[in-house]
Amino acid sequence: MNTQKVNILKDKNIYVINLKGEFTQQNYENKIKEIMENIRHINKLIFDCSSLSYINSSGIKLLIKVHKSLKNKNITLILSNVSDEFKDLFVFVGLHKLFKICDTIEDCSK
Repeated sequence: MNTQKVNILKDKNIYVINLKGEFTQQNYENKIKEIMENIRHINKLIFDCSSLSYINSSGIKLLIKVHKSLKNKNITLILSNVSDEFKDLFVFVGLHKLFKICDTIEDCSK
């Protein structure tokens, strides 16, 4: 199994997770599960997508699953530094209505 290394930064009540490479369920499911089990005392989780090169339907499914889980904990999932290609995909499938998308991490932190 190919798992991705994830950089996690915590600042105040915000986690920033840098996603790298291919965001698929196979690559990220275990790491995301571990992160979700250890989230405490935050109100925002930001996925920095600046190093993301690919996302497939299983990756989108995983994003939706994370969003629902966080929403139940009153934590906002925000996508940052999303490429135009991924923004177009999210608009095409209607996910721009589900996820907050910011241009930069600083914009998301406000």
